[in-house]
Amino acid sequence: MEMPTFTNATSINVANNFFYNCGRDIVINDDEEYVLDLSAMFPNKNLEYVNLGGTFAGCGFTKIILPECSQTKSFMDGRNTFSQCPNLKYLDLNGAIFKHRDFRNAFGNNPQLETIDFTGVKLVAIQYLNGAFSGNPKLKNIIVGEGEYVDLTDVYDTSNPTEPQYLFQNCSSLTDLSMFKMYANNNRWNSTFYGCSSLTKLPIFIDLESGAETKHLTSVNYGFEGTFNGCSGLIDLSEYTFEMINPYNNGMNSCFYGCKSLIHMGRIICKGSF
Repeated sequence: MEMPTFTNATSINVANNFFYNCGRDIVINDDEEYVLDLSAMFPNKNLEYVNLGGTFAGCGFTKIILPECSQTKSFMDGRNTFSQCPNLKYLDLNGAIFKHRDFRNAFGNNPQLETIDFTGVKLVAIQYLNGAFSGNPKLKNIIVGEGEYVDLTDVYDTSNPTEPQYLFQNCSSLTDLSMFKMYANNNRWNSTFYGCSSLTKLPIFIDLESGAETKHLTSVNYGFEGTFNGCSGLIDLSEYTFEMINPYNNGMNSCFYGCKSLIHMGRIICKGSF
């Protein structure tokens, strides 16, 4: 596909769904690439603003490269941005800064996606992470720089931190999530790791109040329904505590269902009605 070049652009405000379904029906052979290189479209490295809401949803590219921008840049509105791309295998975020509350299904439901390069990436003022990486059965590689993490702790509202339900659901090829940092204090843990059958290492969990690492996970009102359902690679959770405060009826339904290798279980605490 021939793309225009915006040599002198200093900011971009891409309309929602700008590349929606673009090239979706093109048949791609295994040895072919269909690349969307926005760094070539926008060569000015001082770009400061990009709006990517739903921009690439459903497009047929095998590889997407975001533009390299200044460190003041802001990639707004993450919801559905890279979702349902039938051929996408490699996503290079090129050190982007995402600043938006809503990351629901941002990278979800890409049946061929194998690699996301998060090197230098920052996520700022986030809140909704529902299904952000869900439905990527071939996703194996989350690339970060040396000493870096995919940090999910810069939240919009500390009184109501991120909602990670379905966050990694059915990412059946992921083995290691220790490059992620996320709060241990969340309301909704429903199906967060559901179907992650290869998973052996969980994210690093951070206590909201102290900022210290912890393995004490809490849920207010919603519990841990289906959280580890199908995680057949997990062996030892003995260091973890799962605390529910006034959970609804479903509590821990199917939380560890299908955890065939799990032989060491942690503590479960319930406060209030159950």
